[in-house]
Amino acid sequence: MRIAYLDAFSGISGDMTVGALLDAGAPAGALIDALKSLDMGAEFEVEKTRRGGVTASKFRVITPAEGHGHRHLKHILGMIDKAPLSDRAKQNAADVFRRLGDAEARVHGVPVEKVHFLEVGAVD
Repeated sequence: MRIAYLDAFSGISGDMTVGALLDAGAPAGALIDALKSLDMGAEFEVEKTRRGGVTASKFRVITPAEGHGHRHLKHILGMIDKAPLSDRAKQNAADVFRRLGDAEARVHGVPVEKVHFLEVGAVD
């Protein structure tokens, strides 16, 4: 088993993280197929780029103009449940969103059902 440790001491960019994971060996086709299975209406691209003498994968999410501002936990869990992913992948993804939902609910003093996922609930 391999473990990737991300020291995101000042934040982390999703597209750059995905690009780095692709360069570390994650199969781009499988990732894009899994993302498309969530039926979010977005398109995904991977291309090689070179900046400052370093070559890397650039991952892009092309979103529809109308986008989706936020989603509630039940919407995200429904998307995960419908996706043709392994049971283990579905369970892991659902667990992550449940933990995020619980943390957001505690911070904002609202029931988890009222939490709006803005950044992590957006298409990109």
